[in-house]
Order: sequence, then C-alpha cells, then structure tokens
Amino acid sequence: MIKMDKDKSIPEELRFLEETPDFLFTLTGSRSFTFGKIYKDSDWDFFIEESKELLVFLEQHEFVNQYDAYQNDPLNTAVYRKDIPSLGTHVDVQIVNDVQAKIKMNSALKMHFPYGLPEFSDDVDRKLFTKRLWRLMYQLYRC
Repeated sequence: MIKMDKDKSIPEELRFLEETPDFLFTLTGSRSFTFGKIYKDSDWDFFIEESKELLVFLEQHEFVNQYDAYQNDPLNTAVYRKDIPSLGTHVDVQIVNDVQAKIKMNSALKMHFPYGLPEFSDDVDRKLFTKRLWRLMYQLYRC
C-alpha cells in the first residue's frame, strides 16, 4: 500500500508498491509537498519501517541497497533504489528506524514549506541546504 495525499497519483510502473498489502510505503521528498514543483524526471521517494520481509520484497523487485545515499539522515538504516528507465528516473525506498519520527518531521516540513523547498542555482547548494534542514528537524524532534 502507498500512503500519500489524495490528489497525488503514481505511475503504472510503481503500482506494485501500491498493490502489496504487507507494507505501507509513505511518499516523501519533492513529490510529497502539497503544491511542490515537480519535474518530469524527479525521482520518487518513499519511506517505510524496517523488516526482514521488506528487504526480501525489495530485492525480489530488483531494488539495490545504496549504502551512501542519505547517509546524513539518522532515521535511515538503508536506502534501496530501483531505476525506472521508462520514466527517466528512479524510486528510492528509505528504510527507517523510527517511522513516527519520520512522519512527524515530514508533516512539519510540508506545513512550513507547502510549495516545496527553496530552489538553488546548483545541486550542491540544494543538497547542502536539505541535509542541514533535515539535521535541524531531527535535533528539534529529539529535544
């Protein structure tokens, strides 16, 4: 199953995530913002609670562990990626150790940035900003 806003839809290539009743994948990232600007090649990001059964499911569907992806996020224990050539992008599944924290932090970000995060002239600045913002959110949540 997939948890996301009612006005959002997923492409056919990702329906297999929606059709499994055993797991709840929650949409996150740029596509999760209420009024966010989405580009055709924007990736798809989901998070889900860790389980052995989930890892088997992901590997059966050709997801590969990206050991260095999202390494600054203390909630992630792993990130699995699958390229989706027909969409010109990929899907990332963040395996988290505290799903309630991730839900609360995502909700706070969406509430304060309903149009998405600020745009930057280069990818390095954008990634640096998002890493610092997420670290701040995590520290505030843990206080």
